[in-house]
Amino acid sequence: MKPPNKTRRFVLALLIIIPAFGLIGGMMIMQAHTSLIISSSLDEDIDKTELERKTQLIDQLNESNQTFFNILLPVFGAWVGAVVAFYFGSENLDKAQEANTELSKLISGKRGNITIRQLLEFYPNSEDVQKVTLSDKMSDVIKATEKYKNSVVINDGKILGVLYLHQIKKFKDRSEEKLEDVLDEIDNHLTDTSWSEKKTIKNYAELRYDDSLLAAKEKMTSFGEGNQDVIGLVIENGEIKAAINLSTLLRWFAS
Repeated sequence: MKPPNKTRRFVLALLIIIPAFGLIGGMMIMQAHTSLIISSSLDEDIDKTELERKTQLIDQLNESNQTFFNILLPVFGAWVGAVVAFYFGSENLDKAQEANTELSKLISGKRGNITIRQLLEFYPNSEDVQKVTLSDKMSDVIKATEKYKNSVVINDGKILGVLYLHQIKKFKDRSEEKLEDVLDEIDNHLTDTSWSEKKTIKNYAELRYDDSLLAAKEKMTSFGEGNQDVIGLVIENGEIKAAINLSTLLRWFAS
């Protein structure tokens, strides 16, 4: 079902909200009018007993109306709140749909020319690269790696390689040990190189912001398309800027 456009949604909101305020105003007018009728029925020469009786009647009427008003006010508030939530919630949904449409057109039209920079605009979490060091406890390493199923090992400011979650799950029972203590026990499923404290293990693709998606795909599938957990690190001036996994990249080529 196609969502209503902004004009229709605005009119619908008004049609619901305005009657709510109209009902509140109508209740107040009815109370004032009823009190006026009772007051006008009081004769100037009315005796004290009758005056007290009608005064008491007016007080009871006001109290009853006030109670009724207090009961309905939260209902009207919830009513208006639901309309406002619907209106602005639909606004956000429209924006998300527009973003997806824009990306789909971009990919289907000029798939090979899209850059990593353009793609990552739709993935703000890609800049949240999890980094660990050799001196970190395995409990902290596993926790960081669980967030996106991978983490980057940094030693003396240099990249040693990427840890993939399935490689380190077996160390959960050794949570107090440091990463450097178990480094030589970590399996490397992407290359034949063993982990080392002194050299980089290239179990990731090195990307640039200006790389096209085709170029990035070629770099990342060099490890084999079956290894869809492999990630590409966007590195500029020796600094890690973002990370993206192969499965995400291939999903856009399949769209």
